[in-house]
Amino acid sequence: MKKGLLVTAWLLIAAMPVLACTSCGCSGGGTTLGMQLVTVRNYAGMIWQHTGLTVYEQGELHSSFASDTWQVYGSLQLPGKWHMQARLPLVWNRVTDHSPEGDQTENLFAAGDLNLMAGYQAMTLRSGRATHTLFVQAGAELPTGKYKADFVQAGLPPGFYPGSASIDPLAGIQYILSDSAWTAMFGASVKYSLPNADHLQEGLFWQAQTVVARSLGASGRWVPFAGLVAEHRNGYRKYDFLNEESAYSVAHGMAGMEYRGDRFSVGARFDHTIWQQYSTEETTNNGAYSVYVNWFF
Repeated sequence: MKKGLLVTAWLLIAAMPVLACTSCGCSGGGTTLGMQLVTVRNYAGMIWQHTGLTVYEQGELHSSFASDTWQVYGSLQLPGKWHMQARLPLVWNRVTDHSPEGDQTENLFAAGDLNLMAGYQAMTLRSGRATHTLFVQAGAELPTGKYKADFVQAGLPPGFYPGSASIDPLAGIQYILSDSAWTAMFGASVKYSLPNADHLQEGLFWQAQTVVARSLGASGRWVPFAGLVAEHRNGYRKYDFLNEESAYSVAHGMAGMEYRGDRFSVGARFDHTIWQQYSTEETTNNGAYSVYVNWFF
């Protein structure tokens, strides 16, 4: 694979299922868990998400990346104000080199790293019709996913393999403002990757998001939502060498709709890139779309 994709596909592979908003389920590298999870603690669910990235060279299609992720997740209420969450992704990654001689594609279907998070409801304050809630979270990604150290020799992006082969600490915070019909969420999350046995260290990843949702009708079963997501990843490091070209920054506008049943919810979401910064200006983030289902117990 050529350099244009090598230094830019880091976004859609390595950053995808890092941290989702674990209280209301908004974006974590674009991953939705659903707006109803603001108030429902015990649940299990599954989400499918498609993402894409295209690299051009002098206006001609050069290379492309596509990823489909199936993620299972769940949350369990613990004594007091604590809860524990877990998620495990299954990823299908494709990297294609486009040339006059024909396209060449590398495929990978493998499991990613297991994400475990503990959350604490640090504040609940009622003021008139409004409720203010603050959650804090901490956890780690465990090295359960597929990883190979020879991705550079194979001409693949550094995050082509969904595993990191390292234990990566995670932290997050969410503030939620809600009343009977409206919900607004403001959150931030960060992932710090430790060096693995091959001395590869993924760059620091952070994300900030805001989401607004409204329950429609007397039953409140239909819930449209929209928001903004911003994220940044530093370049990865190999020994003392810092690959600054693998760094990126991106901002998404997103919108979706959810239907809430008594014991389940289903929804869909679309993310559109509104700003991006890569090492090459001829890189296009194609956004993302996803569908999900949650079961409550």
